[in-house]
Amino acid sequence: MNYYLIAGVGFSEMRTAAMKLKAKLVALHGVNAVESKSHGAIRHWSHNAEAPHSGFVMPDGGLGSWGTKVADTLAANTEVEHFIGFGPGILLNLDKIVNFVTAESTKNLPKMSASSNNVNAYLLKTNDTSSTLVTELKADWDRVDKVLEGTGIVNPTAEEIQTAKDSYMTWATSFVNTATTLFSDIDEWNAWGGWNNDCTPTATGAGVTDVTSATREDGTTANFTNNPAQYYIAEY
Repeated sequence: MNYYLIAGVGFSEMRTAAMKLKAKLVALHGVNAVESKSHGAIRHWSHNAEAPHSGFVMPDGGLGSWGTKVADTLAANTEVEHFIGFGPGILLNLDKIVNFVTAESTKNLPKMSASSNNVNAYLLKTNDTSSTLVTELKADWDRVDKVLEGTGIVNPTAEEIQTAKDSYMTWATSFVNTATTLFSDIDEWNAWGGWNNDCTPTATGAGVTDVTSATREDGTTANFTNNPAQYYIAEY
C-alpha cells in the first residue's frame, strides 16, 4: 500500500493539493486503485458542554474514528493500492499515522499496517505570518455551512452556538502554533505548483489558486477561495 499524507494549514488548500494528487494517481493507476479521506473539517465541527471537540487529535493506541473509516474503505475496495490522507488531523497526528501504518502489526487495523507499506508524507506551507494564518482560519468559521452550527445539538441556542465558535477560535490559534513549530524543524523547502505525471512534486503549476469548489463526500458542494500565496513543499 502506498500512503500519501498532505499536511499544512488551510482546509480547502490541503484538500485541493490532495485532489490534484489524486487525479494524477488515478490517471496512472485507474480510479479503483486510489482512495482518499480527509481528517478534519469545519463543516463537521461539533462542540458543546457534553461533547467537547477533540481538536482532531487522535486518541492513544490507534488512529481513532478516522482509522476505522480508512480501514473500512480499504476493506470495501480490495483494489486500492494508493491512499491519500489530508486535513488538519493529518498534521496534528503525523508521527502517529506514519508509525502506525509502517508498523509490523496492529491490534485493530491489520490491513492498514505492514512493513511493506510506503509512506509519502508532505508538508505544505506559505511564507504567511502566523498571525495571518490564524486570521484566515478564524474567518473560515463564518464561510462554511456547518452541521447544527458546529454544536452537535438540534436547534442550538445562541449561547451554544457561541460556545462552539469560541472553541474553534481557540483551536485555530493552537493549530497554527503546532504547524509553524513543525515547519520550523524542516530545513529544505521547495516551491510547489502541483504534481508531475509521476506524482512527484513540481514547482510548475497554479498551486491551489485555480480551484474554487469541490464536491464533498455527502454530495454537497463546497465553494471557497484558496490562499493565493506561493506554497512550498517539504518531505517529512
